[in-house]
Amino acid sequence: MKMLRLVRLRTCIFCLLPLVCAVGLLLALGIRSRGAGSGEEAVMVIVPPTFLSPLVKQFSSMEQCREWEQREQATKRMMELFRQRDKEDIDRVMKLELKGKSKMLSSAARNIFYQVTSSPSRGVCNNLRKVGGAWVQKEGANDGGKFVCFDDLDIWADQGKCLIYSFGISTDWTFEDQMDQLGCTVHAFDPTVDYGSSRGRGIHFTRLGLADRHTKLEDGAMGTAFTLDTIMTGNNHSNSVINYLKVDIEGWEVGALEQWIVSGALTHVRQFGLELHTAPVFYDMGLDPVTGFTRLLTSIQKLYRLGFRLVSYEPNLTAPKTNGYYQFFELVFMRDVFWN
Repeated sequence: MKMLRLVRLRTCIFCLLPLVCAVGLLLALGIRSRGAGSGEEAVMVIVPPTFLSPLVKQFSSMEQCREWEQREQATKRMMELFRQRDKEDIDRVMKLELKGKSKMLSSAARNIFYQVTSSPSRGVCNNLRKVGGAWVQKEGANDGGKFVCFDDLDIWADQGKCLIYSFGISTDWTFEDQMDQLGCTVHAFDPTVDYGSSRGRGIHFTRLGLADRHTKLEDGAMGTAFTLDTIMTGNNHSNSVINYLKVDIEGWEVGALEQWIVSGALTHVRQFGLELHTAPVFYDMGLDPVTGFTRLLTSIQKLYRLGFRLVSYEPNLTAPKTNGYYQFFELVFMRDVFWN
């Protein structure tokens, strides 16, 4: 919010400056004449007709400034109301007792998990936009897009301050291309495909995977997977702000998310979006459903303690349901810094 207020403040100051200059110019154009016998000076101002039009426009700009201020105050009230309601949901998540729940029924663990993830916070981001994605005719749905909070001015200001990390490309570059067009530097990774090292004006591609440990990849994937902190260190980004981290790594995210938290890799990450893959992918990763869901819930609790909040939940409509639940879905977490 501070970033957005600063932009509006600069804009309003810019609105007023020409008005001040206009008054000064009017005085400069004034022709002084001395009143007969009065001993006082009168000021007669001659104003060219062409001067009035921009002056009227300037008063209009001042009115815009007032409207922006009113809109900001209304938005602030709305976000404060949402934050009050969010607090109850956040407290409920933080009070969950997850240790020693290995004997919990899988249906109970799944139910708690979906209640938490399908109720994102509403008072953390005011400007949420979907970036990228493409229509999949066979499935009758849009796939591949990610929700991004544009309250972060650096993402769209095109001032060279936006840094994006993206894991999982396959054949869909729509997210990366659009972030590139906004002026972001994008580092893209995928071990299953091979592209050139550069794309667009600021996209860099590396044939590399992401996991919770240094791993030799098989089953169609080529090369190696590393941890997030190792990859960022290799790019000299250990202390750089990552405006957005996009992750779609087909089930590896359960362990990877835990590793990010433990290693401190999320210290400078402002927001991240990842696709979660639950049952039956849990079994492919050697996890039973209870363990998988409780580990993810534990990670969400730890993210909340780090100052992150869940701001978006979107089921992947191209994947079938399991026992009435979506098994793949997109989550976006971001730091609670703009409206806190």
